[in-house]
Amino acid sequence: MPRVLASLETGNGWLSARLTSGAPEKARLARIANAWERVNAAAREAETYNLDRKPLVFSVFGELAEAARA
Repeated sequence: MPRVLASLETGNGWLSARLTSGAPEKARLARIANAWERVNAAAREAETYNLDRKPLVFSVFGELAEAARA
């Protein structure tokens, strides 16, 4: 579990930095906020239902990649 938490913290840190860097357009802010919300919801579900953590980590990086796209 500690590695999963580290990857979630890294992902949340990355998303947070994107939200606070400069003045991004509203569409980009919405995309980043949605990714942040989905990552945290997936983490809560994995913890609540004791799900396998490997798919969670992959989904976190998928969400980050999607948020990073222009």
